[in-house]
Amino acid sequence: MSGWLVAQLPRVLQQDRFTRRFLSVFEGIADSVRTEIDALEYYFDADTTPPEFARWLGAWLNVTLDASMPEHRQREIVRAAGSYYARRGTASGLLGLLEAITQGEVRIVDGGGTWPSGEAPPNPGRILVRLEETGGVLEDHLYRLIAAEIPIGVTFELRLGDRTIEPPAAPRGVEEILRAGELAGVSAPNDPFEASEGSATS
Repeated sequence: MSGWLVAQLPRVLQQDRFTRRFLSVFEGIADSVRTEIDALEYYFDADTTPPEFARWLGAWLNVTLDASMPEHRQREIVRAAGSYYARRGTASGLLGLLEAITQGEVRIVDGGGTWPSGEAPPNPGRILVRLEETGGVLEDHLYRLIAAEIPIGVTFELRLGDRTIEPPAAPRGVEEILRAGELAGVSAPNDPFEASEGSATS
């Protein structure tokens, strides 16, 4: 609505040509901000958000999306991650999320459950996750996703068909920090375990 800002001024200022033109600049800026605010709800909807925002929403839900994946698959995964978010840390939540992401059969074997007091068997604290396919998601991403979804203190084994997926390599952050220390003149061994072994034997 053009002139809405000028209309709030006293009548004398409304009739001033310079004032009207000057305020029109701020009206344009404010109108663009108001438009963004009005559309904000669509940015948080997996069906209407732009593709780059879909990947951003996925990161909020601990799901890494590859930009090369078809756009509809990215939206499906974000939608599934949102619907199962309240069930994080449960076998049913992990099962439903992995089925939605991989679009294949998923089996989870764990030692958890509910029993009468004093009758619970020993829980090894380890689960087995079997996938038939990845659904186009990188294996490293699936591994990290499962690691973030299971309860603290629980370990897991991930199998794709008959093959066991090994844990992804650790980020190179530690190596880069050590290298930066060497460049700065700080003494740092190439292998941080060498120093501890050497001190133990000396």
